[in-house]
This record gives sequence, structure tokens and C-alpha cells, in this order.
Amino acid sequence: GIAETGAKPNHIVAVSAGNHSQGVSLACRKLDIPCTIVCPSIAPPSKLAATQRYGATVVPEGKSFEAALGFGMDLCKKMGGCFLHPFAQCAVIEGQGTVGVRMARENKKMGYGQLDAVLVNVGGGGLISGVALYLEGLAKASSTTRPMIIGVQAKNVAPLEGSVANGGRRKYVNKNQTTLADGCNVKQPGSAIHDIVLDEHVDKYVSVSELQIAAAVAHCLVATRTVAEGAGVLGLAALLYGTVTGLENKRVGVVVCGGNIGMNHLVNCAEFGATALGKACVVSIPLVDRPGELLRFVNEAARCACRVRGVKHGRGAHLSPEMAVVQLELWTNSFRSQIRFLKRLINMGMSPVVESRDAVPKADVVYAEVDALLAAKAGEGEVQRQTLERAFIKQETQRLRREYGDSQPQRPPASRVKL
Repeated sequence: GIAETGAKPNHIVAVSAGNHSQGVSLACRKLDIPCTIVCPSIAPPSKLAATQRYGATVVPEGKSFEAALGFGMDLCKKMGGCFLHPFAQCAVIEGQGTVGVRMARENKKMGYGQLDAVLVNVGGGGLISGVALYLEGLAKASSTTRPMIIGVQAKNVAPLEGSVANGGRRKYVNKNQTTLADGCNVKQPGSAIHDIVLDEHVDKYVSVSELQIAAAVAHCLVATRTVAEGAGVLGLAALLYGTVTGLENKRVGVVVCGGNIGMNHLVNCAEFGATALGKACVVSIPLVDRPGELLRFVNEAARCACRVRGVKHGRGAHLSPEMAVVQLELWTNSFRSQIRFLKRLINMGMSPVVESRDAVPKADVVYAEVDALLAAKAGEGEVQRQTLERAFIKQETQRLRREYGDSQPQRPPASRVKL
């Protein structure tokens, strides 16, 4: 509207954790309008720097989006400027809905057929509102069935989860809660403008864990060479880990948006994501501390296509003097190569422990075969112990009979038993 009418405000104020702030800053620079962006103080430095490069004045304020929003609205009133809300304005929702326009056009151009479902990242709700309204209007215009609209949130910040079934009621989220998906860290989504869309035009909301988000960032980087932020891959994470049931053999569209990820978050996502995807693991192995033992395990790792990236060798009071624990940090091709390596260790008589399994979604399923082998080995050890114990008791009883004759009790005094 500003470009067409020429009626420029004297100042524009916006509140955002990333993408919205950069879009507003770029537009203001092109229109030569002073711009102030208020963001949470915990926003990644990379987002703040990118916004400043477009010429905006950046004001970090508050430890949450809600705190920054209140401060930004008050600041705008004092400055007498124009406030651009990141999701609770019709024009913003309309602009974000162009993501749905592009998805429909690309899908038609590629000839994939009608979409059955669309997964959309959810923070404040503007993006999913715009996409849902456009796809619904397109379905009506073409007399086709509207695809299922599924909103995906971070599990740490998921106020909309279950709201469709609960009559639109939101879940309480602690104001200090954080997530890798910082661009979607909104505890109170919606507004009078688009609450009806969130409650009546979205079929369901699901959430994904922090590990799943990290894995999706890593997967996006490895599979498509695309650097995406945590908030931009929530839908991808839900698809990768089967968070939404009933999508097998369906045509599914996924929105991947936002590349404002700091180097520290990217490194963490790469580390945890690689582990969650089976590309890395940490294994501890108790062994006899003698020359050549470590070499045996490194050679076994190489045979299973596992590359050693780090070794830690430890001893302690919890171990007998001749024992040590070696911790191997490995790069692996897949979970299959990890399991192959672990099985070889078990067959060598070792009891390996996967220290990194907490970073693997559904680890009990992934490592079920290894766990079964270790349980069987433990069972065999218990059987062997009981067999030796029975043999010892029998031998001791026979010795006492020879020493004292049959008149003596079958069970000897505890003080006479030589262990």
C-alpha cells in the first residue's frame, strides 16, 4: 500500500525473532523509511546482524517474544510510528499465504498431482493461516478436495497442540521456555484476526522434539545442501519421524522456510542431528588394559565402515586394576554399520554401551537387536554363575562328608566354607 499511495509513515516499528524483521528492514530501506526492530534479547546474533545490514535499528528487549512485543508496541506509540505485527495483521497473513501459492504452482508444474496434506511450521500462526486460506480457496475454485492442513510446533513450545480437539483451548507454556526453533518461540499464538483460521481451518496440530528438529536441520543440509533454521524445518521433522500417522503413500507438501541460524546452533544441530540420523555415535567398551587391545577395536570399526574421530581411555576406582574403559567417537554410514560393529564386539565377548543413544529417536527400536544380544549374553553369564555355584556346593558337600562322615549336617557352617 505505501508504494502505491505514496503515503509514507515517519517511522516503522516491528517486533520479530528473525524473518519478519529482515523483510520489514529490506522494504523500509527500499522505500527510504526509518525502521526500528525490537527482538527478544535471546535472539541469535546472526539474525540481529542480518537485520542491521539492511539498515534497521535493532533493539534487543525481553527474554521472550511476548515481552519484546509489549515493549515494541509501547515504543511505537511513543515514536508516533506505524507498527507492523509479525502475524496478527491481514496484510501480513496475505503475504505469508503466497507460500501456498508457490507450493501449488510448483506442484502443478512438476505434475505431482493433487496434494493430500500440507505440513506447515507454526509460531504465531500467520504463515499457516495464509497457506490454509489460499489452498482452501483454490480447492473451492477448482472443485477439488482441500488438502489436510497440519500445523507443526516445537514440543517445548506447543500451545496449539490438541487445541482442535479441545475447542480451541491453548496449552500454557512457561514464558522462559526455549527451543532450537527460536523463530517459532511464541507462547500465545493467534489473535482476534486469525484465531478462527487456526481453530477451524487447520485439521490438526502436532509437535516435534528438539532432537528431531536438530536431525531435520542436519538432514536438510546433507540431502539438499540447504541451510535451514530450526523454525523452518518443523514440518520436515514431523515427516521424517512419522509424527503424523496416515500419510503413507500420500502426496505431502512440506514448507521449509528460514535460514537464519547462528553458527553455534548449526554446529549443535550438526552434532546431534548426525547422531539422530545414524551418521555418528559414541561407544564405550570395557576391556583388559594390555597392549594391542585398542587396536583390535579400531580395526573392527574399520571393517564395519566406521571411522574413528576421537578416543578416550579411562581407568578408575570403579574398575579392577587390570581393566580400562575405552570410549570411541565414530563417524558411521548408517545405523546398520553401527549395529554391525556392536554385534561384532559382542561376539568378541565385549559388552559395548552406546553412550549417544539418548540422542537417537526411538533408540529402543533402532538398537533392539543389540539389546537382545546383550541381554542374552547377560543371561548366559547368570546361568554360568549358577552352574559354577551348584558345582561348588556339591564339591564342598562331598568334601565335608569325607571329612566328617554322613552323620554331619549336609549344610556346613558358613565359617567352614572356603570361597
